[in-house]
Amino acid sequence: MSVIYKVYGTEGCPNCVLAKNLLCRNGLEFEYVSAEENFDSFVEYLTSHAPKGARGFPQVFFEGIDEVVYIGGYKELNESLK
Repeated sequence: MSVIYKVYGTEGCPNCVLAKNLLCRNGLEFEYVSAEENFDSFVEYLTSHAPKGARGFPQVFFEGIDEVVYIGGYKELNESLK
């Protein structure tokens, strides 16, 4: 497994578009997953890897070789890449 970002988002979400564009501009590999089309897997992933109370979109995770790190939304992703 390579190191990638996983972005859960919803259609029409401007911050989801910003997050995907930010990752692209930085040349970072990511997987975009529609939370609407994959609701059960989204809830399971969020429950397993995010702090309680995480909400809103996008929900961004960093998938390393041995761990998954919760980043947060677009604002937190942007800050983490500075």
